[in-house]
Amino acid sequence: MKSQVSFVEFIATFLIFITFVAYYSLQLSNFVPRYIGLLEKEVKNSACFQISEILLKDKGEPENWEETPLSVERIGLSSGKKLYLSYEKIEAMQSLCDDNYTFVVESLGSEHNFSVTIIRKTDGSVILHCYPTHGSPSSSIRRFSSCGGEECEVIIQIY
Repeated sequence: MKSQVSFVEFIATFLIFITFVAYYSLQLSNFVPRYIGLLEKEVKNSACFQISEILLKDKGEPENWEETPLSVERIGLSSGKKLYLSYEKIEAMQSLCDDNYTFVVESLGSEHNFSVTIIRKTDGSVILHCYPTHGSPSSSIRRFSSCGGEECEVIIQIY
């Protein structure tokens, strides 16, 4: 004996199926924009951390780039020891930032504009402040380092 589905049962089943598809589509359309926003924020947080790692742990290329700042291929502020910064390199980076901020961004290979601020913890004085001319920060990271034997706070912000 053959089992047959009546037209009414078919329509009812089809409507239930369409209801589930519509419900899950709406749930997905509500979730995706939030997820994309969180993903973009994490990408910027990662870029902040990457810039901080390069600046704090790398000497730069060439290693003595502070002697001829315009020949720098990659800026690094390390004096050679991990998290020990060189005052000469900090001064050279400040000079580059004052003259040509775009060159600084390109030499770090960043896709984003960023700012770097180094504050001496003993007296609160700013020893480096490199920043873009416009925009507002969307992500930031604070790291601590040694600047010539003194504790410094390094703040990097992505715009």
